[in-house]
Amino acid sequence: MPWSRIEEAYPDHPKVVGLSDIAFRLHITAICYAARHMTDGHIPSAMVAAWRGRRGLRAADELVRAGLFEVRGQGDGWQVHDFGEYNPSREQTQERRASYASTRRAGGMARAAAASRSGGGRFTSTTTSSPPASTNQHTSTRSPAITDTPSMVCA
Repeated sequence: MPWSRIEEAYPDHPKVVGLSDIAFRLHITAICYAARHMTDGHIPSAMVAAWRGRRGLRAADELVRAGLFEVRGQGDGWQVHDFGEYNPSREQTQERRASYASTRRAGGMARAAAASRSGGGRFTSTTTSSPPASTNQHTSTRSPAITDTPSMVCA
């Protein structure tokens, strides 16, 4: 699942404070769309029209005036300002996914090699040790890449 990075102070940023509700929502929707579809911040005009119709197109103009969107060519849509500064590129996301898949595959193969099969063809663990009990009751499921990087979409 892709992630979008938005600083917790985003609603108070000088470029955001004066936005209309629809422009604010459009900006967040655009950031999420760009991350989900790995567009590197490009938002097609057709998507804005599909999300919000004419009001969305006016909101996109408002985001351009606020410096949060940049116009891309004739009818080619918009670019989320500084998207690549705070979010991984398509290439980085694909590399990370490939790396994770390789690691998971290697771990599964190692587990399968260390296991024996029971009569029904199912793997049964051959190890009897259990992982040490943790004294920390809360464990985070967030990726370190998400927490190690500054997160701000407005600059």
